[in-house]
Amino acid sequence: MLLAGVLTFFISCGLEDAGKSDCFIDVEDTLDSWQTTYNYQMTNAKDDDGNTQSLEACLIRKGLTEEYIQSLKNRQSWMNSNGGCTAEEKNTLNSRINKRVQELEEDMESTWNRCEEVYGSGG
Repeated sequence: MLLAGVLTFFISCGLEDAGKSDCFIDVEDTLDSWQTTYNYQMTNAKDDDGNTQSLEACLIRKGLTEEYIQSLKNRQSWMNSNGGCTAEEKNTLNSRINKRVQELEEDMESTWNRCEEVYGSGG
């Protein structure tokens, strides 16, 4: 029973982060937070009339995706130049960031760069 209490204490105090640098934990937490925020913003993007499926809503999503890609690249640059992560941690985080940027750039190509084509020019 005491052992279960001690394990619970260590788990609640961040045992899953044991052995990870502060840099890694910070970058990982930031990436998770940004992904959650991006998902929320993309789901709730609406035009002035409250429509989610319109040229304006599509352009909002395009802008959010462009900003997210740039934020990921900026965070990656910071981490690689002075973040304090180990080489192995950088490899892990770079792989995660590169994969996500590639997915987002594919979304830009297949969807968000085609807003006008799908919804018309709006003018």
